[in-house]
Amino acid sequence: MKRGQVTIFILVGLFFVGAIILFVLLKSANPPVVENRECTVDAECVPNICCNARLCVPVDEGPDCSNVECPPGCAGHIGNLNGEKFLGCITDVNSIGLGSCACVNEKCTPVFP
Repeated sequence: MKRGQVTIFILVGLFFVGAIILFVLLKSANPPVVENRECTVDAECVPNICCNARLCVPVDEGPDCSNVECPPGCAGHIGNLNGEKFLGCITDVNSIGLGSCACVNEKCTPVFP
């Protein structure tokens, strides 16, 4: 082999070794963090169903309860009980009381007394 060919061979080899090292370093870097934030304030959370709800979801995932009338003493969505957003029924024997939706640790969470 001639001296020029050896030089080119070494340079190409170094290029491939560098590319492999770079690939390994980039591959082992931390993966991007996927944001699972549902809310930042309580107002971004609503009950998951219109009446006697027990769970909360982000506003954009909540049901349309504009034409729903819950039984007396029951609530579940904004406007269903004195304009407030509550969960549960105060007349339900199995009820744990009227609760509300809150944003806790960036998740929509039911809060009962």
